[in-house]
Amino acid sequence: MGVREAGEITSTVTLERERYEAMLLELGELRKLNEFLDQYRKDLSAKDVQLKEKDRELEEVKEILLETEWKDYELGQAQKRIQELELELARMKTSIPWWKKVLRL
Repeated sequence: MGVREAGEITSTVTLERERYEAMLLELGELRKLNEFLDQYRKDLSAKDVQLKEKDRELEEVKEILLETEWKDYELGQAQKRIQELELELARMKTSIPWWKKVLRL
């Protein structure tokens, strides 16, 4: 035991052997539960890191999807314009040239 200073009040607690053993068993169980709790916290922290990484990946996929949708829209607009130009070209091929109209040939 340690060195006691002068005037220090000490008290002795007497426990029955059964109660002492029960307390030791309870202490052992609490320590084991504390280990489980520490491991659970570590696992939870690791899963939190994984979840944040998955969230970041999801945001990247969303951005790619938006870019793809925009490109699909632009492609659709370009296809419509091509169709308009093809129709105009077909009309021009079947119409009478302007100079024939002017010269009435």
